[in-house]
Amino acid sequence: MAAIVTWVLLALSAFSLREAVISRTIALLNAKVGVGSVHFSLGAVVAFILTIWITLLLSRLLRFFLKEEIYDRFHLARGPAYAVSTLVHYVVLLVGFYIAIAALGADMTKFAILAGAFGVGIGFGLQTVFNNFFSGLILLFERPVQVGDVIEVGNQTGVVRRIGIRASIIALDDKSQLIIPNGQLISEKVTNRTFSSRQKRMELTIRIAYGSDPEQVIAILLKTAEAHPKVTKDPPPDAVLKQFGEDALVFVLGFTTEEVSQFPFVQSDVAVAVNAALRAAGIEIAFPQRIVRLEQNDNPSKHSSDPHCAGAGGNLSSPAGENLADTANASPRSGDSLTK
Repeated sequence: MAAIVTWVLLALSAFSLREAVISRTIALLNAKVGVGSVHFSLGAVVAFILTIWITLLLSRLLRFFLKEEIYDRFHLARGPAYAVSTLVHYVVLLVGFYIAIAALGADMTKFAILAGAFGVGIGFGLQTVFNNFFSGLILLFERPVQVGDVIEVGNQTGVVRRIGIRASIIALDDKSQLIIPNGQLISEKVTNRTFSSRQKRMELTIRIAYGSDPEQVIAILLKTAEAHPKVTKDPPPDAVLKQFGEDALVFVLGFTTEEVSQFPFVQSDVAVAVNAALRAAGIEIAFPQRIVRLEQNDNPSKHSSDPHCAGAGGNLSSPAGENLADTANASPRSGDSLTK
């Protein structure tokens, strides 16, 4: 830009037009235009636009300088650094706006009175907007939620990408963007999964058939979880025999990952690997079963009226309602059992 301006001035000077063009330009910029009692010039409008442009440029420059030169030297975390950058941006814009108004030639006293009256008027109609604005400031300084955190709001889970003046942007797993008013993050229940740690702990419940060696099962579970590349070594995985169930030994495998946003996939990978490892070791994964015992009746006449027992040629049914006609005709011996 400096080179272009210099070239234009030298070209005008070569044709002896520099003084004439400069004087005509100054006269054009100083020409007054009035609308009622309001008077302004083209030069004031140009100054206003240039001031706003320089303000935005200065804000970007300051934030770039802070990010590249200051934050790393003081080892600031991402939350405080983002809060300082946002506050600097707001302050520079506010100061630049007042300077631009002064460059426009407006009376700052009248402007202050007008701005006060206007602020009172819109304050009642924009209570939600101001609530979200101050909630955003609380988020920036108190930092219950920071940029990069994995949070859960309602039934939506995502990563905080930006905390703005009015709303925050949450990136969901399906690549969509959830825009949440800042007031909602302050006043409603929000689950921050990375507030104190970037790690996510998961658990798998595995039901093993009776007769299996618990120590062997625990060793297989630990070895399988440790083999996954996204499972942390500190803390290491753990596995315990939780209880003796009605039809199975219940084991619980716990493990941790630092890939918080990918934890459902890590949990799925470990579950698939555990299933394959148990099958390879010949260990049966239990499933719910129902055992029905059929006993031979030595005195058929005694229970002939029992609806659950049938005479010759009748149907034999269990209390649960299963039809066991075929097994009745087979005349099972005492103590025989049928497993479904």
